[in-house]
Amino acid sequence: MLLNDDTAEQADSIYLNILQHRTEPILYEEADWFILFAKRPCNEGHLLIIPKFQASKFHELPIETLQSGFKIATKLSKMLDVIYKPPQVALFIKGFTNDKHAHIHVSPAYASEDTDKDLSRPELSLEQMTALAQKLMPEISKALSR
Repeated sequence: MLLNDDTAEQADSIYLNILQHRTEPILYEEADWFILFAKRPCNEGHLLIIPKFQASKFHELPIETLQSGFKIATKLSKMLDVIYKPPQVALFIKGFTNDKHAHIHVSPAYASEDTDKDLSRPELSLEQMTALAQKLMPEISKALSR
């Protein structure tokens, strides 16, 4: 589902609802993608790159959308590497969310288990997201403008 005036009211995606109502910091937005913080981050700087087209299977997205998404992910990976200096920056794709909206995760990773599903991780509050947004938004804009 592509978010536009006709479908905005019917958006059943958690992510498209966040985008529509701006209930969390939108760190970056362009025609096909937007960026949010992960609610239960692996580590500080864990970002979600979310297509504006809702598809439960990543391969259902248009090829041009996929290409631009991976370009964003690559630039954000380099940015996170510079800021956090982790041993690795993890990139993984999920579509197993409740609303079946495939998206890309990019996160600093310090151990292989950082990318394991761990519901015990604390959820970021809106205040924490806002403070972190102030730190990362200028860097995200700079990284994605190159």
